[in-house]
Amino acid sequence: MADVSFGVGILCTLLAAFFFGIQYVPCKQYTTYDGAVFQWFMCSGIVWGGILLQLILMLAFDWPGPQVILYGVLSGMLWGSANFLVIPLVRICGLALGFSLYHIINLSWGYCLSRFGLFGMDQDVGRIPVLRDVGVFVLLASFIMLFWVEPEEAKTTTPTSLKTKERPSQSSRHKNPPTTSGGEETTPLGQPEVAEVDNNPSAVGRKRLFGMSRGQAIKITGIVLAIAAGILTAMNGWPYALWTQTQQGKDMMAVQFVFSQTIGIYFVSSIWYWLSSTVRQFAFKKRTNHSVIRPAFIAGLFWVIGDVNMLYGIDGIGYAAAYTLDAVGPVMVASILSLLWFKEIKETRQRIWFVASFVTQVAGCIMVAVGA
Repeated sequence: MADVSFGVGILCTLLAAFFFGIQYVPCKQYTTYDGAVFQWFMCSGIVWGGILLQLILMLAFDWPGPQVILYGVLSGMLWGSANFLVIPLVRICGLALGFSLYHIINLSWGYCLSRFGLFGMDQDVGRIPVLRDVGVFVLLASFIMLFWVEPEEAKTTTPTSLKTKERPSQSSRHKNPPTTSGGEETTPLGQPEVAEVDNNPSAVGRKRLFGMSRGQAIKITGIVLAIAAGILTAMNGWPYALWTQTQQGKDMMAVQFVFSQTIGIYFVSSIWYWLSSTVRQFAFKKRTNHSVIRPAFIAGLFWVIGDVNMLYGIDGIGYAAAYTLDAVGPVMVASILSLLWFKEIKETRQRIWFVASFVTQVAGCIMVAVGA
């Protein structure tokens, strides 16, 4: 594996953060419904990006053919599962709490993997360990601040209040989705609004699960999903780190790992899609609404570009620093777009919290980069 300089590693890490941060921009104006179909379309874009990348590299370097690396397949399966779990996580906990919990777990677990050399990884203490450790705690504090920042669009609960773009191919049944058998209206995501359960005392009092009210059970489920999604996302770089420690990983280029990742992502996302659509169809008697294809496909291609840069960033500045910056960087990019382009953060108090969080993130990123 070719040596990557520190400067190139920083550049690749920043590019990865940028592409990860903008990957959902093409999908912003479209309805994604419950997200199960959307993630499958996005993962289809990812596997196509992997195939295209493999063809280009085969022609450029005269490789005999694609090589499937099992470490890469495992990495893709971990990321694909985490990507699917984020869907119910955001629906249960809400955008602010859901993503705050998810990113806190993802950042802390991903950093500790390499910082302490867990699960067979080489330990990466960095050049200035104390400075980098403090930087990570600063970044964790910034995510706690984001708990009080929730875009205006996330607060809306009625279909008419969301600015979404309908597909020309949508049928009248798609444009006017039927209500559920219980008489509840469906949200633009195609399922009853979960938050209504928490605010209904009579519903909470009627149904209890393991001694807990239904509202409490839902909140605990959301926390469990946040922990699971965060750990799975953090672990998706673990197989790559193990692979680079093998002789095969030392002899091959980092970009050769990506194709196997895309195979694993598409495989596990297909399984999750089939399972969720089957349960929805036969257990809940609900149809699966299909989201747009092209924007989700483009999002997948952006992910592939970001992933390639992230792997080279890891080789250049080390796993702990690169993963930490690429866990925080996309949030910063998406937050800037939310504030300046989509203008979703309108309240003065929330803007103050956002600016404070952003400044804290910048400070934390600088400390991590210098400490690396």
